[in-house]
Amino acid sequence: MHPVRRAPWFAALAFLLALLTGATGTLSEVAEASVLPSLPSTSGASEADLARIATLLESRVMVQRLADYGLTVEEAKAKVAAMSDADLSRLAAAADRAPEGGSLLGDLILVAFLVLLVVVILKVADKEIILR
Repeated sequence: MHPVRRAPWFAALAFLLALLTGATGTLSEVAEASVLPSLPSTSGASEADLARIATLLESRVMVQRLADYGLTVEEAKAKVAAMSDADLSRLAAAADRAPEGGSLLGDLILVAFLVLLVVVILKVADKEIILR
């Protein structure tokens, strides 16, 4: 009924995928968390906070995230402008601690996995890989 699970290459492929999954999980960067300060500083830094949040909202990743949630950058900026100074400073502090993007190691592991997957698929299909 399940001829794929009985194929001789299936156990090796399952082991390889389990090994890659474990390696990806152990080699990834450490997640960091912290508690936000309960009382924001009242040093009048709301203009600087607003500028930092505005530059964050204009980043390519954030524009895509906002589009995923059905918002435009202008709508997000309007909501940020309506925030209180305390909320604005907390948001700016959280934005400063946010990671910038993916890691190079994770990208390299993903590329290696995809290349290996293509090779396995070609071998299963009895195709040859010829490099010249």
